[in-house]
Amino acid sequence: MAPLRREPAHESECVTQGLYGERFEILESTPDGAWLRGRLLADGYAGWIRSWHAAEAGPGHFEASAWVRPRGATVRSLPKRSAPVLVELPWPARLALAGEEKGWSAVRLEGGRDGFVSTREVGTGEAPGGPPTGARLVKTGRALLGAPYLWGGRSAWGFDCSGYVQSVFAWHGLCLPRDSQQQWERGRVGGGARSKAAPPAGHLLFFGPDESRITHVGLSAGNGDFLHAYGEVCLGSLRQGLQHYVPELVSIFLGSVPWGRYEPSPRGANQ
Repeated sequence: MAPLRREPAHESECVTQGLYGERFEILESTPDGAWLRGRLLADGYAGWIRSWHAAEAGPGHFEASAWVRPRGATVRSLPKRSAPVLVELPWPARLALAGEEKGWSAVRLEGGRDGFVSTREVGTGEAPGGPPTGARLVKTGRALLGAPYLWGGRSAWGFDCSGYVQSVFAWHGLCLPRDSQQQWERGRVGGGARSKAAPPAGHLLFFGPDESRITHVGLSAGNGDFLHAYGEVCLGSLRQGLQHYVPELVSIFLGSVPWGRYEPSPRGANQ
């Protein structure tokens, strides 16, 4: 994972993360070249990244064609469990496949190294989790229960609320903006979708003082329950009296947006 920071300094706020195998466009750099300001091609989000996290993408270079499955993958030097570990990668990092043998997928790592990962830890296609349905979105969301909260995080090693739902939707081929405010505004295009009734599974729930200040987002699990990154990825509820009822959020619940309001990811945008 590579933190993208608001300013070109390690002490600056992490606004989002770039994951292994994702592409970004360089917009500018510091005079010494130590920091690059880049924009992630997957969602257009920009920030400053330390140059040591970057490698040129071009002919003959790393081309991601697969995804790490929840919750992560171990890349080894040989196709066997006892082989030395080359790198640990979190879901949903990207990998370049180079073949398969006896339950192991050969992968090409940046810098010219080759490695092997269990084929069970790899997903392929633009929607490795299958085409989106409410049930599939919730299944993927539940697979991440217990993942820690991390401001700016968007992997199984740490999520913020909007990074969590963005990653779940991307696993099923749907493109969400990075921030909860942007996600609300994108989903509200065309009007409607403001009911405060318990939404069906797969809808997004939005919270905030008003529509111009969205502060939190969660994924409906149905029956008034929802999954969200809130200290960790956990279950919340709109229903009073339940153990996972969250009164401080219920008091600022603004409404929900159906998952179908979000567009499929442009082909290759996540590479």
